[in-house]
Amino acid sequence: MTEEVKRVLEMVAVGKITVDEGERLLAAFGAGQSAPPPPAEAERSVPRFLKMEAGSTDKNGKDEGFRMRVPLDLLRAGIKMRALIPETKRDKINEKLRKKGIAGDVFEMSDDQIETLIRSLGELEIEAGDGEGGFRLYLE
Repeated sequence: MTEEVKRVLEMVAVGKITVDEGERLLAAFGAGQSAPPPPAEAERSVPRFLKMEAGSTDKNGKDEGFRMRVPLDLLRAGIKMRALIPETKRDKINEKLRKKGIAGDVFEMSDDQIETLIRSLGELEIEAGDGEGGFRLYLE
């Protein structure tokens, strides 16, 4: 394994770059070697967890980061619990969601629509950071 490959793998492991960025870098180091095609949709693993990670250190160098893993089944249960919200509040909630660009009535979503929503989150990955720490939200 070359030194460049080791460095790229280390950066992915500590979260400095995403897996996709690491793959692009490794492909660039391969210079002429073709990267394998991405897996077909059916071959990709189905996400089971919503993961959040944040890393930072205090002024003494102590790790103050955190990791959290939420089962998507818990998210599904939470969405289904929307039926417990009183009807009088539903219009206000839908109105606020429309203002944020989310159209439709979230209280009338079918189980299939909920699953479609969760599957669409499979491509979600949010990363933010500065020189002292970072944050990452993704599905696994």
